[in-house]
Parts: sequence; structure tokens; C-alpha cells
Amino acid sequence: MKFHRRLATIASVAMCVTTAAAVNAAPAAWATICYPAYVARMSANAVTAIDTGSVSAITTVSSGPAPVAVATAPGRVYVANRGNGTVTVTRTSDNTTMATISVGALPAGLAASQVSPRAYVSNGMSNDVSVIDTYSNTNIATIPVGRNPRGVAVLPNGSRVYVANYADDTVSVINTATNSVIATIPVDVGGGGAIAAHPGNGYVYVSSTSGTRNTVSIINVRTNSITGTIDTLFAKNIVVHPNGGLLYLNDNFNVQAVDTATGLASVPIALPTTTTLAKGIAIHPSGAYLYVANVDRLEVLDTSTKQFIAHAPLGSDSNATAVAVSPTCS
Repeated sequence: MKFHRRLATIASVAMCVTTAAAVNAAPAAWATICYPAYVARMSANAVTAIDTGSVSAITTVSSGPAPVAVATAPGRVYVANRGNGTVTVTRTSDNTTMATISVGALPAGLAASQVSPRAYVSNGMSNDVSVIDTYSNTNIATIPVGRNPRGVAVLPNGSRVYVANYADDTVSVINTATNSVIATIPVDVGGGGAIAAHPGNGYVYVSSTSGTRNTVSIINVRTNSITGTIDTLFAKNIVVHPNGGLLYLNDNFNVQAVDTATGLASVPIALPTTTTLAKGIAIHPSGAYLYVANVDRLEVLDTSTKQFIAHAPLGSDSNATAVAVSPTCS
């Protein structure tokens, strides 16, 4: 089993100290919010913006029916709507809906490039990926992939997109310059079909299940081959710390941290409520906080202490399915 070296730790981004007492704090002025979190509430047909400083709801962001995935880029929020096969685009500076874009059937995953004007949507029923030009807010290409594509990950340099095909047990590799599949990697795709890219561009992590064994498989992006596996929880979602040193994943009831240099997984960290069904996770740009979409609330984990320290109520009708954190201030 092989594991790659840890990248050097980057400097933390300053943020407000969050405490449980801040949960019910009054919303701050919209224009002053830095690194807001956006939570897709599938049953409520809504997306809620959360101030990550006070851990309180700010406003509702436009979406279509059954929002299932959320992605952010500087100044924008993208929401994939499972109910009508669209993506809603919102400008974060004033919460204005900019466009509603038709994509494929039953969108499942969504990722936005941070370095190029592109977003990518996996469509679970039409078995393809829609490519969105985020300058013109139009669907510019449809790329056939494997069956029931779910998770989508864009390399930090924007050159490749990796798509976890749940029904095929493969990962499709897309060349973003040509919008074509250049490799198909066999892997026992499991968990939630989760996939995430390392910030150093060298590795991609995908949730895997083989029999009763739950793992995360490591893909070397230079060779597009599996170079190692890590025994973990049943990974429904995966995110990587901004410094590349840890990855985080969740099952229905717990969060787990994995050292990317050694492959050692932490003891599972239980969510703090008895009613739990964690469906999405995201990490603050500083790496200091992890956010977990959990039924009707957004949980906040302090990554240094590995303790849940706060939550934001979302409403009993939420069925929170996904969360993403803006890389900038609004």
C-alpha cells in the first residue's frame, strides 16, 4: 500500500470564533459576510445561506425543485436541481438569480472550477456530464460517461475532471480542453459515489466498497491508476483539507479524518444529535471548521479539537442534502 507525501501546511485564513452561544445571533448585513455556507434543503425546495461567523441563517438562495448539490466559485453559487434537471446560478453580492440552465436527467453531482469559467454536472439518469460556461451561464457540452454518475471533482489546475460512476464501478477522466473522456479507471465505487481532489493536483480520492470492506481508493492523476486504499467508514462524501494533510468523510452518523501521508484514519467522530442522517460536508477555506448537512441543521466541527461546537437550525422540512462554502467574501 502506498501513500503520498503531505504537502506543507498553508497559513490559516482568519475567521470569527464560533461558539454554541452564537447560533441564534442576529444575521449580519448581507454585504459583509465572508465565506458563507450554502445548504441545499431538498424537501424544502430551497437553499439557505449561513453566516459561518455567527452560524446563523442569512437568507434563502434561489433554487429549483429538489436541490441536490451545491458548488461555489468567487461571487457565484451553483445549485443542481434534481426535480427538473436544471442548475440555478446566484450572484452572492446581492443574492440575485442570474440564470437557470437546463442540464441532463436527474442531476446528482456538481463541481465548479476555481481557475476557469466552467462548472460540471453529473446526470444520474442520462449517464453524462453537462459542461456549463460560467461566463455566459450556458450549457456548452454534454459528455457521455459511465452509468449513474454521482460525485464530480475538478483538479485545482482545472485540467481534468473525475467522475465516479456508481453503477459501473468506474471513474471517468475528462480532459477539460477537449471535453472528452481520456481514461476510464476500474474501481469499486461505493459509499455515496463520493470523490475529491487533492489541492496539490497529484491525487484524487474516491469512496469504495468491496463486500463488507469500506475504503477510500487513491488515484494517481499522472498515471490514472489506483495507487493505494485506506480502510474507512462508508464514505458518503469526501473533502480534503486546504493544506492537503487530511481528508474528511462522513457516513450517516459520523465524521472521520484520514491522514493523507500515512493513511491512518481517526476514530469516528459521532454527530451530536440523536436524529442524524448526514448527507453533505464542506470545509472552511482556512481548514479550521468542517460543516455537516444533517437532516434539519448544519453542524460545525472544530478540526483542531475534533469537537462539534455549534449548529445552525434549518427547519424541520429541510432534508439537508449538500453544503458548500464560498471561497471569498460576498
